Amino acid sequence: ALNRFNLLLSQYPTSDKADDAAYRCGTIYEYFGDYEIAAPCYQRAYQWNEYTPYPARYRAALLLDDKPHLRAEAVTLYQLALEKESLTKEEREQVEERIYELTRASGAAPAPTHSAPAVQ
Repeated sequence: ALNRFNLLLSQYPTSDKADDAAYRCGTIYEYFGDYEIAAPCYQRAYQWNEYTPYPARYRAALLLDDKPHLRAEAVTLYQLALEKESLTKEEREQVEERIYELTRASGAAPAPTHSAPAVQ
């Protein structure tokens, strides 16, 4: 599958399926522990399609977060994931907490705001 996705990306980089293929490549590389390749695949997914239906920013942020020198970029991607991606309640809470933890040292971090349950 990975070879087919990479073939699609190399032969049809302007295809409307490029973000799909890039995201799928990222998931495969991540599954096999090749995080150095997975993160750029996720980044390409949202670069090719700003409105990709996949949580590419979230996945890239998780991988970049493991590298201390890339944590500022991870914070930016976490924030964009909150704005642009459909995350589960648990993912949203995890992202809010992680943004808070990563920015707390700079004094710029507001307390995490977990979504309140809907009032009926």
